[in-house]
Amino acid sequence: MFNAISDGISIKLNSVFGDGYEISSEDIKQGFVAPCFFIKPLPTTSKALLGKRKRRDYQFVITYFPKEGNEEMMKVSEQMLDALACITLVSGETLRALTQDSPMESEIVDGVLHVTVKYAVFFNDLSREESMDDLKYSGGLKGA
Repeated sequence: MFNAISDGISIKLNSVFGDGYEISSEDIKQGFVAPCFFIKPLPTTSKALLGKRKRRDYQFVITYFPKEGNEEMMKVSEQMLDALACITLVSGETLRALTQDSPMESEIVDGVLHVTVKYAVFFNDLSREESMDDLKYSGGLKGA
C-alpha cells in the first residue's frame, strides 16, 4: 500500500505543479536539480477493529527543495496542503488525508519545505478467523 499511496501523491503533485518539477520517492542523490519533491514514508500504525476489520495509517513527509526562497515555499506549501487533502490511487480509489487525528502540517526548516500528511486505509484482515463459529451454548431455566 505504501507504493500505491506514494504513486497517488506523485500523480497529484504532477497534476498541480506540472512536468517542470522532479518527483522522487527514492533516496535523493547529490547534485539534484531544484525545484523538486521527495516523498518519504514515515512509521505506519495498524489497529485491529471489530471482526476482521483493520485500520492502517500511512504517514508521509513530502520535502520540497525550492529554486528561490521562502516566498516560493510559502506559495507551494498552500498548494500542497490543498492538493494532498484528497488523492486518487492508480486503482481508482480515493483517499482523504486524516485531519482530525493528526492535521496536515507544513514547516520550513533550513531552507527546505516539509509537508506531513497521513492517510487511513480500512480493510478486512483475511488472516483472522472468526471465533464465534465454534461457540456452543447450553443452558436451561433455574428451578424448572
